[in-house]
Amino acid sequence: MASKIEICNIALGKCGAKSIRSFDEDNKLARACESAYDIHREALLTNYDWSFSLSYAQLAQLDETGTDVMPYVLALPSDCVRPREVHPFSPTISWMRVGKKIISNTESLTLIYSSNVTDTSVFPAYFVLALAGQIADQIAILITQDTKILDKVEVWSANNLIIGLDTDASTNYEHKRYDDTADNDSFVNP
Repeated sequence: MASKIEICNIALGKCGAKSIRSFDEDNKLARACESAYDIHREALLTNYDWSFSLSYAQLAQLDETGTDVMPYVLALPSDCVRPREVHPFSPTISWMRVGKKIISNTESLTLIYSSNVTDTSVFPAYFVLALAGQIADQIAILITQDTKILDKVEVWSANNLIIGLDTDASTNYEHKRYDDTADNDSFVNP
């Protein structure tokens, strides 16, 4: 599958720019790609529940006290970018993410979560294109002042994201999206 540099080169190509060979090159293209890559990869993994980043872990209880209502403090897995749900699922179980911890009214939980996948060899092609689109959208303004290219990059980026989400959803995994507005949050309003 595509490497970090290959993903960035897809983005650069859509912006009409030359390819790079490494992030160590002393030019604005390499610096722009290096600065955009990790933040956009993690943002895509955080904002959308991709099936390839699905993980689960039994949460370890910490020697701390939570609140009166949720007294148990549990450690989030180090690679967790977004908790999805907990098991066992029960209307009597309450939980909430607080920083890098979960507080809960039960001492034993299994967390289903989105992991911070960094290994590009596990990225499906549709995620590679969605990530390249996000990077292109970010760096296009830095490397071109041509509004026609900027407009094309934005459309290409949005289409890649939609196609990626649709393709991932067709793997029989129900997509859910977090949003600060409850009406748009598919965990609150499935």
